[in-house]
Amino acid sequence: MPRIGQRRSTTRRLLHGITRTLIPLTVIAGVTTGTVTPASAATPTLTVDLGTTTGALHYGASGALYGLYGPDIPTNNLIEGMGLQTTNTKAQDGQQHPGSDALEVAKPFVDSGGKDIMIYMTDVYRTFSYERADYAAYQAAMKTQVEQAMASPYKDRIVFVPYNEPDGMWFQGMRTQAGPLAAFNSEWRQTYDFIKGIWPQARLAGPNTSSYTESSLKGFLTYCKANNCLPDVVTWHTLGSPAEVRSTVDNYRAAETSVGIPSHLPINLNEYAHRYHLTDPGQMVQWISAIEDKKIDGNLPYWNINGNLGDSAAAQNTPNAQWWLYNWYTSMSGDTVKVTGAENDAAYTLQGLASLDTDKKQARVILAGGGTSGDSNTVIKNIDPTVFGSSVHVSVFQDRYSGYLGAAATPTRLSDTDVSVGSDGSVTIPITLDAMSAYEIIVSPGGTGSSTASDSTWTATYEAENANLSGSDHNINTEGTPSNVGGFATSGRQDVGGLRTGSDTVIGFPVTVPTTGDYKVSVFANSYRKDAQVKGPTNVYMRVDGGASKRVDLPVGFQWVVWGHSDATVHLTAGSHTISLATTGDNGAATDGDAIVDKIDLQYQDSSVQGTTVHEAEQASLSDNGTTSYTSQGQSGAGAVNLTSGKSATFWVYSERDGYADLTARYRNTGQAGLTVNGRTVNDQTLAGATAGAWSTSANRVYLNAGINKVRATGAGGTLTLDRLAVTPFSPTNAVTTGNVVTYQAENGTLTGTAAADTTYSQANGGVVTGIGNGTANALTLNVNAPEAGTYAMTMRYANAEELPSKHYNPDLMAEHADVRVNGGDATRVNFASTLHWNQFNDYTVPVTLAKGANTVRFTSSQLYNYDGTTIGLVYSGGGSDIGQPMRSSSAPHLDQVSFAPASLHIGASTGFSSTAVAQHSGLCLEDPAKSTADGTQYEQNTCGSGQEQRFDFHPVSGATDTYTIVNHSSGKCLDISAYSTANGAAVQQWTCHGDTNQRFTLKPVTALGNSQDYQLVAVNSGKCVDVSNISTASGAKIHQWPCDSASTLSTKKNQIWRLLGKS
Repeated sequence: MPRIGQRRSTTRRLLHGITRTLIPLTVIAGVTTGTVTPASAATPTLTVDLGTTTGALHYGASGALYGLYGPDIPTNNLIEGMGLQTTNTKAQDGQQHPGSDALEVAKPFVDSGGKDIMIYMTDVYRTFSYERADYAAYQAAMKTQVEQAMASPYKDRIVFVPYNEPDGMWFQGMRTQAGPLAAFNSEWRQTYDFIKGIWPQARLAGPNTSSYTESSLKGFLTYCKANNCLPDVVTWHTLGSPAEVRSTVDNYRAAETSVGIPSHLPINLNEYAHRYHLTDPGQMVQWISAIEDKKIDGNLPYWNINGNLGDSAAAQNTPNAQWWLYNWYTSMSGDTVKVTGAENDAAYTLQGLASLDTDKKQARVILAGGGTSGDSNTVIKNIDPTVFGSSVHVSVFQDRYSGYLGAAATPTRLSDTDVSVGSDGSVTIPITLDAMSAYEIIVSPGGTGSSTASDSTWTATYEAENANLSGSDHNINTEGTPSNVGGFATSGRQDVGGLRTGSDTVIGFPVTVPTTGDYKVSVFANSYRKDAQVKGPTNVYMRVDGGASKRVDLPVGFQWVVWGHSDATVHLTAGSHTISLATTGDNGAATDGDAIVDKIDLQYQDSSVQGTTVHEAEQASLSDNGTTSYTSQGQSGAGAVNLTSGKSATFWVYSERDGYADLTARYRNTGQAGLTVNGRTVNDQTLAGATAGAWSTSANRVYLNAGINKVRATGAGGTLTLDRLAVTPFSPTNAVTTGNVVTYQAENGTLTGTAAADTTYSQANGGVVTGIGNGTANALTLNVNAPEAGTYAMTMRYANAEELPSKHYNPDLMAEHADVRVNGGDATRVNFASTLHWNQFNDYTVPVTLAKGANTVRFTSSQLYNYDGTTIGLVYSGGGSDIGQPMRSSSAPHLDQVSFAPASLHIGASTGFSSTAVAQHSGLCLEDPAKSTADGTQYEQNTCGSGQEQRFDFHPVSGATDTYTIVNHSSGKCLDISAYSTANGAAVQQWTCHGDTNQRFTLKPVTALGNSQDYQLVAVNSGKCVDVSNISTASGAKIHQWPCDSASTLSTKKNQIWRLLGKS
């Protein structure tokens, strides 16, 4: 199998009768090398043994300390899509940090599939040293917590953690000294008996030390076994090296046995990993694989901010690359299988985990280099032919590092092809690893499907520290490394500072690109919100070869080295260029702020590849394991899914921004299914198969939220065979967007009380409304006109930098909230995560119901209360300047603008179908020759076969009778009249779908041969017919347009009659 690497240009070759993608260039850290030679014996190899299962998937690595702030922070989509199993969080109404109150996060956590909520009881206190006056005072606090939990509807999910890192707090030295350990053991027993005395069914976890020490854990177990106070869950923290996980768990299990504990207690490493590992998929695989291998639980740590799923969320509903890694992990099904890594349990090496689901007929592998890059092989052996057949369909995806606060789009499908299984029952998948990426391999039965389009567009990374630096005020900084795991993950481990107010620094990146065209430049950068020079995102100026400047605003983070990315588009000719970032722009423009830069990523933009994201149904999350089908039926990808009543397929759909997209489903058979988006039923088009054999398509145009959207197809009767879901977004300037989204500037609304317009925010679109809060008198009211009654997406552009003063290493950021009333109805609470700076704005979308015509939408905010609903929670201990400060906000965020758009748009009834097109004069089929993916490929007729290059989806054109766009299965491109020509003989070709008149064809029925499936294909732009040139009967004859034949001529020439066997 050709080596699979990062995205780059593609060529093709034929192997074993199957077209396979060949990736001829390897680009790592901005260095381009030639075609990879066959792997040597020294190539790091991951071996996956499908013949040796190691137990049911546990999913225990998906947990997070302080991962939830409260309702919608993060959204349920992010929680569920990450498959979060456990969360450890603060005591209800505790002072340790704002938000993350145990009984307030319980509902969104459980609603999203979560299992156990571990309450850090010590976090009732304000400081990390836990300033208890004495044990009696702490007992009183614990009593309140237990009684609150007993009254909660989620009490069965609660686990109490009475001590957090006691070896560093109240019992220093207990891991190595007998006296402190004895004191801890005695108090643990007292606490255990106290809590069980109030609630006998309560579950407790401990000892929860800062790291694992055999002697102290063994002493603790010995004491607790003798005194009947063993914890229900054993916990400790593993924060340094992933290599510690397996060995310490094995050591602990031996200790259990040695002290006579008859059965294993559950283990939760309820804080694992450090800043150097977090957000880097290339590092985090080794943690996940070790935790899953030992079938224990673990929680990502809280080194930074709460409410972001242990550093997995870039924003309130937006994933970073780490989120996608956990989505892959918790999307596995069946059993884990034996995996042998390049160096087994050594840290920072090739590691992975794998699963086998024989019911689903699917194996999955997740792997990464642990911070290393270069060639690797994944050998999958003992492939059961009774499950997979003699060939397998292999899909390979890449999850590229996106930074801490950088949005990560759907992982890239690098390759999708059939591979013959060797005589020894194995296949080898070569992948060129990027150091900060993770990779997923999905293996399914082969030989019956087709290749899903992959994205191999050219991309490269250029490190700032390797760029040409000029000016007198720049510096190179070294960040996280294996020997400095407290430092943040950074590409190349270094970055460049100096783009600041008054500086003359220029960072020049020499780049070489293979193709003339548009390129996306992603600048990975960071400004610190508390730096005196930072007034919001830091503006810098990008130039290509010293040309005109383009302003790029670099994101603000809660700390230095918290990377996000800002994206810009540049046009480059093939060859070498310099892309520079500077503090001065054209016409006297200058930087206001201070930023550091990690790297730039450069990617060629090809709308034919990147314009639509295809989600294969057999690779979706299936309820009850779903029912996959791998019979040959002209499907996209390896197979399809049979949906019967109540069975569902869930797709986690990413959207770059809040806005419209077409969700196009492809399906067959006579069953029905419903479609929901973020829990709301999409009513425009249901999925209803028309006939038993033909493929149909239906498109629903819906408003997606920026970030993750949960799209679910659920069977509603009969059996519907679902093939795929294709997602095509509309740009902000597209007529679909501009014609349906109406934006209201906040300052133009009605302001009452302290609500006021402020025009001093440079990142705002005009004025910003501040002062909404502290009661309903201080309000903003918008008068909103709706063309129709129904559900609308309300997108609010806001800023929130409210914060509680803190002495922690964690910033105590606070969520704000607005109570929204439409037409005077009941208030709906909307919670807003921090944007980290008052001059940095985010968008957040919620649904609202509007009446036709005039509506009022009113925003207010009031002080939030403790769990009892009457007490204002204040800081009352810790001795800091924050004594007396409320722990919850009383304010709405600053509002810039509010947009309204119908949640879905009607685009016409579905009459789409899938078919071949057989020329009746020759009996040959319309074909994309050689399975070309190139724009401008002229179509031919060729001997009819079963290949996807001869199959087409006919998508109905809204408002036009019997008119369709015609999409080739193999290329994904549209039948097209070259250059909108009206001339006789103009080529009928394929081109990236855009839906203009030269890609629309009217089906004109032909009765000359007495078959109801015969049609002329009439081009809308020219009025001429799709015609086989020169009435040729030869294979390879070209297809062009020609004046349409009359009925009498058709019966003799027949070269314009196309039999569409899939149209009923």
